[in-house]
Parts: sequence; C-alpha cells; structure tokens
Amino acid sequence: MSQEKLGRRYAQALFELALEKDAVRRVGDDLAALAETWRAHADLRTALTHPIVDVEEQKRALKTLSEGMGLHALLHRCLELMVVKRRLFLLPEFAEAYEELWVERGDLVRVEVATATDLPESYFNELKKILESSTGKVVHLRHHVEAGLLAGVVTRFDDQVIDGSLNGQLESLEETFVHMP
Repeated sequence: MSQEKLGRRYAQALFELALEKDAVRRVGDDLAALAETWRAHADLRTALTHPIVDVEEQKRALKTLSEGMGLHALLHRCLELMVVKRRLFLLPEFAEAYEELWVERGDLVRVEVATATDLPESYFNELKKILESSTGKVVHLRHHVEAGLLAGVVTRFDDQVIDGSLNGQLESLEETFVHMP
C-alpha cells in the first residue's frame, strides 16, 4: 500500500474521532504545526522514526514533544499508535490527508501567498484574520518569497487569484495598451 493511502487511513480515523469530539479545528491546527516542525527538524524525524531507536524511547520523546507543543490528546494517541506500528514516517502524508478531509468537509480553505520580499509574520496573521472573516472558514495560510515578483503580493485560494503584485499591474497596463485603438 502506498504511503499516501496509509497516511489517508490514519487521517480518516483521526478526522472521524475529531468530528465526534468537536475538535476538528484544534486537532487540524495542532497537526499542521507539528508537520511544520517535522519538516524543519531532521533530528526530530530521525529520533522518532529510526528503527534502531527503541519504541519506548520514541514514545517518551513523543510525549515530551506533545506536551511541549500542547497537542490535543486525540492527536497524541494517534501519533503514539503510529510510533508503535513504526509508521510515524507517514506524518507528512497523514497531515496532508487530514487537511484534505477538512477542505472536503467545507470548513477549511488553503491559501498560498507569494511575496516579492520577506514580510513580517504580523502581516500574514492579519491577512489570515481578514480571509477567515470574509470566507467564514478556517484558513491555513502558507507563504513564500517568489523571486520573479518585482514587488507586491499574489494570494491564491479556491479558484481565486488576488494579484497585488507590480508584475500583475504591469501586465494589466500592457493589456490596456495592446487593446487601445
């Protein structure tokens, strides 16, 4: 079975439990934060997945991590099961599948933001609040610097693109001049 399918099975089980406990958002936010930490720290991935490390030691490390991050108990128990079954390496696929289930349910929107330069985290926090208010959904916002942008911001979500970049403005201006009589 592929890693994506295995990750989806764990995600489906956790999502259903989270629905029962009215904890979809909390579990989803915790899982997204954990996935980000997972991507950023190779030593963490090694400590929690390397076959030479004893399962009990991995469980203790997971408990410390869960308590430190304040992870929801449902998520911790699911992760602990994955440690015991030596499947925590599936965390990226698991997190992606959970988020996809959340999107399918209609309560979450994924937003990609490309900027010309690094912007302060406060900018993205404010943008997230504005988008949550206007969509009525939970927003998972990912941002990156895009080298090709001259200035400004391009925001993509659902089927919408909000192009506030200088590149977009120049293209619009060019289009106007091309169609002038």
